[in-house]
Amino acid sequence: MANALIFENKNFDNDGIKNLYSKATSLTFPWYLNKSTVSEKMFGSNFDEMYFSHQGFGLGERSSEVMNDISSIFEKFCNSVGINTDKVEIIRAQLNLSPKAIADVSIPHADQDFDHKVFLCYLNDSDGDTILYEEVDKSESYTIQQQISPEFGKAIVFNGRHYHSMTFPKEHVHRMVINVDFIDI
Repeated sequence: MANALIFENKNFDNDGIKNLYSKATSLTFPWYLNKSTVSEKMFGSNFDEMYFSHQGFGLGERSSEVMNDISSIFEKFCNSVGINTDKVEIIRAQLNLSPKAIADVSIPHADQDFDHKVFLCYLNDSDGDTILYEEVDKSESYTIQQQISPEFGKAIVFNGRHYHSMTFPKEHVHRMVINVDFIDI
């Protein structure tokens, strides 16, 4: 998978996406502060801007009821584009919320250090593009392969070995995205 597969206006689960966005923006939804968009374990002490996340699935177990919503959206997406959900395994699933920030772009990174695919589904219209790079290893410089603008309901799938980053929103209050890392089984 060289470039990201972009699915605009697929309408695979607009009601589910709206419902999840409504839950995630309620006053009682628990968001957790992350001091950087990259892992200190993988990238040392190079930090960029903070963001908020809510993990639905990680370390082999469901960690939130919101995973039911994420799973439903992911499965409907897979069914709409011909991905057999019996042949994929979710490694991690979470919501990410990035507020306006001073920084322009996050540090290029890969979510996992093994072969996997990444599913992103944007829950709102926003600035804060996703940038995919040619590189599959940490590098001193990165070559942009593709840049994708977030729009409500737009979904992308790409080879998770490719380093990627996001630009932080400047015009909108926040950017919210479902992030699912998965493997073929």
